[in-house]
Amino acid sequence: MATRVASFQNLKRGTGILRWKARATIKVQLDMGMLEGKSIVIIGGTAGLGVSAAEACAREGARLVLLGRDDAAADQTRQKLPNAHVMVGDARDPATTIHAIGRAVQRFGRLDGLYHVAGGSGRSAGDGPLHEITDDGWHVTLELNLTTMFNSNRAAVRQFLKQQSGGAVFECGLGAGLFAIATLLSPPTPTPPPRRQSSAFPDRVLRITRNKASASM
Repeated sequence: MATRVASFQNLKRGTGILRWKARATIKVQLDMGMLEGKSIVIIGGTAGLGVSAAEACAREGARLVLLGRDDAAADQTRQKLPNAHVMVGDARDPATTIHAIGRAVQRFGRLDGLYHVAGGSGRSAGDGPLHEITDDGWHVTLELNLTTMFNSNRAAVRQFLKQQSGGAVFECGLGAGLFAIATLLSPPTPTPPPRRQSSAFPDRVLRITRNKASASM
């Protein structure tokens, strides 16, 4: 993958020879499957963005362990992706993600990547604008969006260190991004809609991920 990035950089500023090299490199990688043989765990991998990512990874040759918290969604995912190992559990429990990553290592010999897309709304528990949010709403939203990410990332980094190898961790936090897009595309209003406190979590996810990456180098 590093070669692919370097090729794109060369393509932007390069000569005709570099352009030709970039195209040749990309063609070889696509023919082989970008994720051929890679062991990937997707937390939140049985619904929405998670299962879409799983389908894309499977097309590129990845070996998958998918974790979701809904039995019906897990059964549907097993039908879509019969070669993936699908598990059901609560990512708020640290043991759940440890077990998922351990299953990938047991089945495939190692862990190459983690995609964390698990999360959820705490609105039913009382999430809302700052002056309305309840203590339960705050804690539930934290657990769904940050605690689950912490649990999966810690387990993945520990496995990478145990393997004495690198790996890829990809987080997904779209709430604030989607809010920003909606704001830009909508006519200005005198009073913007109140933001739930959970809309601040994607920024926290990004900050935490950067800090973890720096500390693990």
